[in-house]
Amino acid sequence: MSVGTWLGAAALLVALVGIPITHRFTRRNRQQPELRFAIDHALLMDFSDRGPRLSFGTEQIDQLSRTRLAFWHARGDTVHGRDILERDPLRLQFSSDDRVLQSRVLFRSRQQTGFACHDSATAVDIKIDFLDVGDGGIIEVVHQGTHRPVLAGTVMGSTLSEKRISSLAPSALVWMTKTTRRRRFTAYFAAIGKSRAAATVTSWLLGVVMLGAAVDLSMTSILARPSLVSPSHFNLGTLSGQNNFSQAVLTHGVQARVGLYPAGILLGLGVLYVWSQWATRPRSVIPRTVLREEVPTDGTVEQPPSG
Repeated sequence: MSVGTWLGAAALLVALVGIPITHRFTRRNRQQPELRFAIDHALLMDFSDRGPRLSFGTEQIDQLSRTRLAFWHARGDTVHGRDILERDPLRLQFSSDDRVLQSRVLFRSRQQTGFACHDSATAVDIKIDFLDVGDGGIIEVVHQGTHRPVLAGTVMGSTLSEKRISSLAPSALVWMTKTTRRRRFTAYFAAIGKSRAAATVTSWLLGVVMLGAAVDLSMTSILARPSLVSPSHFNLGTLSGQNNFSQAVLTHGVQARVGLYPAGILLGLGVLYVWSQWATRPRSVIPRTVLREEVPTDGTVEQPPSG
């Protein structure tokens, strides 16, 4: 066989092996999109029992609720509007006895994504042109009813997961937009009020004091090394001598490290307390990019204040 034949066979072999390897690495580089959302529902008014009534057009309103939906692209490939299944659209679904009165977009990551909402009697459809990682928005819906809605719909090739969040109220959104931890804490304390802020600071100080007392007791017990107490220095034939000997044993003898046990308990309680406070610290599960553009009711775009 000639050299050309060998080279041709080698090139064919490389092609046969390289094609499946390239296909596999291409698939590994692609990542399934993960879409996340959070729902905050609050009952504003309830006139079902007695009292005055509100009216919307020609209808009377017995209950009035406010629901906010935060929706964003967490990770993965770009999601396009054509990926939303037409016969199962992405929507905020309300109960059959509820009625949507008004819906609007409060915030969005950027205008180019086409993030919008369109309401019907018992649902609010979510519309997008595309969403990259970090893109999304927040929708507010005022509706007549007391039940919390659910997010329904099918986005082909993507997963939908709900994240727990304490609040999407205006005060919560203010501190979520802050770029530094110090500014987030400052805005958070301003939002929750002076009394709750004082209680939070006091609880943190209490945890620090507990940890400090535990460390101090532990170090005192460790540094107090136990030693043998010679009975020759005490008159054990008298009651006072026996009492002095027992006190010396408790202070300098083999039982000196008994303080480690309460110190360990106090240290464990202090760590548990501080951890519980740290777990409930103000933090945002929503990326700040979702709050990049505020959308007023007139449709113009305003940038939220920096900070």
